[in-house]
Amino acid sequence: MIFKRILPLFLVLLLLFSLLFAPDALAFRDLSEGDSGADVKALKEAMYYLGYFTSLNVSESYNHVMTERVKNLQRTNGLEETGKADAALQELVFSGKALPTEGAPAPTEIPPETPTPSPTATPAPSPVPTATPDLSVLAQQYGTLQEGDISKEVLSLKKAMYYLGYFKSLDLTDQYNALMAERVMQLQAACGLEATGIADACLQALVFSGMAVPTKDAPKPTAVPTAIPTPIAPVSTPEIPPLTENGFLPEGTQEWVHADEKDGLWLYYSDSLSVEIRRYTDKANRLVWFETEVHTSEKAPLTSYLSPSKTPGRRYMNPLDIAWDNHVVLGITDDFFGNRWLSKQTVGVIIRNGEIIRDDTFPAHTARFPNLEVLAVFKDGSMKTFLSDEHTAEEYLRMGVTDTFAFGPILVRDGKLGTHMDEDNYYRFREPRCAIGMLEPHRYIILTVTGRTDDSKGVYLPWLAEKMQEKGAVEAINLDGGGTIALMFMGEFLDKDNNQARSVTSIIGFGNSDQVYKK
Repeated sequence: MIFKRILPLFLVLLLLFSLLFAPDALAFRDLSEGDSGADVKALKEAMYYLGYFTSLNVSESYNHVMTERVKNLQRTNGLEETGKADAALQELVFSGKALPTEGAPAPTEIPPETPTPSPTATPAPSPVPTATPDLSVLAQQYGTLQEGDISKEVLSLKKAMYYLGYFKSLDLTDQYNALMAERVMQLQAACGLEATGIADACLQALVFSGMAVPTKDAPKPTAVPTAIPTPIAPVSTPEIPPLTENGFLPEGTQEWVHADEKDGLWLYYSDSLSVEIRRYTDKANRLVWFETEVHTSEKAPLTSYLSPSKTPGRRYMNPLDIAWDNHVVLGITDDFFGNRWLSKQTVGVIIRNGEIIRDDTFPAHTARFPNLEVLAVFKDGSMKTFLSDEHTAEEYLRMGVTDTFAFGPILVRDGKLGTHMDEDNYYRFREPRCAIGMLEPHRYIILTVTGRTDDSKGVYLPWLAEKMQEKGAVEAINLDGGGTIALMFMGEFLDKDNNQARSVTSIIGFGNSDQVYKK
């Protein structure tokens, strides 16, 4: 018990000493899938300049994409392909001695402005295990909070302190008042720190690392719990044919399909597209959802399919019929702009396949649902979220946008949660939801949550946002939900029966298959 109380103090003192006197004495922490932080992002950026990422628009999440790229790096440099970035691998990368991949941008060395962790030497042995979070990295994310402040950061800290036992209820405000100062002093005293009542960066890093000392009445051990339920994963994954370095089948190879409704796993591979769909169940919270990861090439980009008529997108059709007519491998419903158009409502900034359809929208931050915030898809396969009136349709076209989807709200922007996503009362209804986001250009994540059934009640919007961020999305938006949602794979619904499908005017599609569907 004494060691547990002394350990956080030891870490804080080590942090302060390293920042003030010996910045070169800290070692890289081992990084692996599931980790996050500024050091993960710095490593990704360094790997970009070595050619292992295609864009500098990277997140702080060590997701499965990062694992793949690290394996490529290890293979190129003759190392064991573990997918884990240990201290030795990071030192190799930041030393400028790592071998680049083909197509690395010039120059291959890391530019001076690229954030480079300072430590290079191995520190003296300490009682801190290698899995301990690096507080020096975490502390860089926080500013000082003190009495009189009002912000979402204050509210987040209060919630974390609740799970440590320093507050008795989650009915909290975003105000740093006298009571908050008093509880911070209690926390500081428990951790062996000076009881100032001010939450500086080091204290916040300690709290959010899960290493702060809880009270005896804490509802959870020490870690701040997540609102995202633990899924029940599919039983097994079949043996996948050999893939190229880009994750596709060799050119000219026949497409490969796996569909297992019982285990909730659907896979598709061709020489230009890969799709992985997994169904998850959380019985305790009465929830069923699908996570779809899509990797496209320039030959199989995201494509908008509009119902055929004199004015495309103004005819209602079963979404599966649109998918069938175009032999779409993977299809999802979108922003349902046609319904707003036909109902003579404000439609939003709508571009489909490079053509402007509508350019009327709400002012930014309007208190409406949907607020018509925008997800723009660019020619290079990247995505970016924008406020409802941030650009006109003509401006988007000049920027190189091929499609815009107007619904909202924004779930993730620049790797951070959207404006309202930490507000517990923001349109707080459990509903069927659908969201799409970007991991990196040409790599996307789609969440489809069923609802309004005995097995699944749907989710709140913050759940959707946190899940997208957890999966590594750096940009993500909420699409039309409720009864509109449809997830289609190889000509079949995965999330509903055909007689439950709502007619729509357009869908988002990936890939075209020559295989015969069983209707």
